[in-house]
Amino acid sequence: MVMSNAMGILSVFASEKQVFEREYGAGYYSLPAFFLSKVGTELPFQLTFPIILVAILYWMVGLQNTVLNFVVMCAFAIVMSLCGTAIGTLAACAFNDLSVALAVVPLLLLPLMIFSGLFVNTGDMYAWLSWIKWVSPMKYGFVGMAKNEYTGLVMCDPKDPTKCITGESVLTNLGFDDQGSILLNLLVVIGIWLALLILSYLALWRSVSSTKSVDFPASPLSKDKRATGKKGDYTAPALTGVSVQ
Repeated sequence: MVMSNAMGILSVFASEKQVFEREYGAGYYSLPAFFLSKVGTELPFQLTFPIILVAILYWMVGLQNTVLNFVVMCAFAIVMSLCGTAIGTLAACAFNDLSVALAVVPLLLLPLMIFSGLFVNTGDMYAWLSWIKWVSPMKYGFVGMAKNEYTGLVMCDPKDPTKCITGESVLTNLGFDDQGSILLNLLVVIGIWLALLILSYLALWRSVSSTKSVDFPASPLSKDKRATGKKGDYTAPALTGVSVQ
């Protein structure tokens, strides 16, 4: 979800950025107006699509059939989608060349994904690489979703009901015992999203700070009014080669 949202918004925002820089240089609107409106228009889609995705997959996979677990899963899906969009926005604001941004974003996201605990247990990572997990939004999302599902869950073998394991033992095997509560992981992902938005704004401000304002030539009407100080004194120039009936 993070990768798909980042790559999806990247190409779209990069094309809109060129238009914005031109119109910003002309003084049509300010940077906060553009940035806040862009984030605001994307927000309803980032809230709706993850809920639809979770609503389809949650019951298909057969996760815990409780309203609270479903709501928590939707919350994590939403914030992960927001983080992915923010990463793509940051890359589009930081790089003027779209091809460079498209090459850099996967290189940054793949280590964050690999060391999030999904492919390698957090307890089995090398010490000199374990720091990557602390800056990975996927890690906090994965930990929160895993704890949401496995906490208080007891799983038994259908063929032998006496053979059961608890969800807490699964979390221990994953190395999630000391990775914080569900609420803490959710708040950390929200904090990462806000930090990415701030960095995107600063990157866009840096990009347009060198843009020169464009002064459009004044129309003959406005020049005439400024010269005479009166209204309605402007005479249209004669048209040559045009017959007006």
